[in-house]
Amino acid sequence: MADDKPLYERDLDAWHAHLAEGNATQPRKRVGADILLRDEHDRLLLVDPAYKPDWDLPGGMSEANEPPAETVRRELKEELGLEVVVGDLLCVDWVSPHGPWDDIADVRFLGRSLGA
Repeated sequence: MADDKPLYERDLDAWHAHLAEGNATQPRKRVGADILLRDEHDRLLLVDPAYKPDWDLPGGMSEANEPPAETVRRELKEELGLEVVVGDLLCVDWVSPHGPWDDIADVRFLGRSLGA
């Protein structure tokens, strides 16, 4: 009689090999993370990065295996010297391929008011 247990319960090494094969062959997705921060007058903080032509929300690109909320904390500390409390998830947006860039999954958070 055949064992009715799923493969991963019978052979953990085989299950790990299956996951590794999928990890090696499936596409990777770049992830960005931004935060909406307002001051006590309800003004929205935007940044004017020198490396691109447009104003943007503060945040940036996630490093390998970095949670998006940590991306926001790291980027704001590195680029603006701000230590922020990352609040609720507002949305996940998809940014289509543009110029030489592939698409991006962009995670947006709400932050506490600046000065609060």
